[in-house]
Parts: sequence; structure tokens; C-alpha cells
Amino acid sequence: MLCTRFFDVLCVILCMTDFSDVAERGILRLLVLTLSRYRDRKSRQAVHDVITQLATLRPQLTCHTLVSVLAEFAAQQDKLHPW
Repeated sequence: MLCTRFFDVLCVILCMTDFSDVAERGILRLLVLTLSRYRDRKSRQAVHDVITQLATLRPQLTCHTLVSVLAEFAAQQDKLHPW
């Protein structure tokens, strides 16, 4: 699939380059959005692999950023679909 190739390339780029905190936040925001759209196991595994790679390279920043991005996503979903 195209998306798994994209995520494989993204993993390689993350390993080979130094990237900013802003870039990491953008990547994580994109990945959180894709998780709700991808239904097949291969695509979800590719997203998981990229997040794992980020957490391995920069654990504290990735954890903090991921929690923040997930909280933003949850707040947006709550506005769209209130109980």
C-alpha cells in the first residue's frame, strides 16, 4: 500500500535527520488524524511504527507532544459529537 511505503520513508527520514520540535508536533498531529481513518492492520501498524520511532529518538518530547495532540483531538471530537 502507498501509505505504508510513505510511513517507511518517514521512519528513515526521522532516523537520518535532525528535526525541530515544531516538525515533530506536526508529524504527530498528522498521525493522530490518520489513525481514525485507517481501518486496515498494515496501515495502523505503519503509524504505530513511526510513533515508536519518534518515542525511541526523543522519548520525553514525544510523550509530552503526543499527550497534547491527543487532548486537542479529543476536544475537537467532543465539540463535533457531544454526549
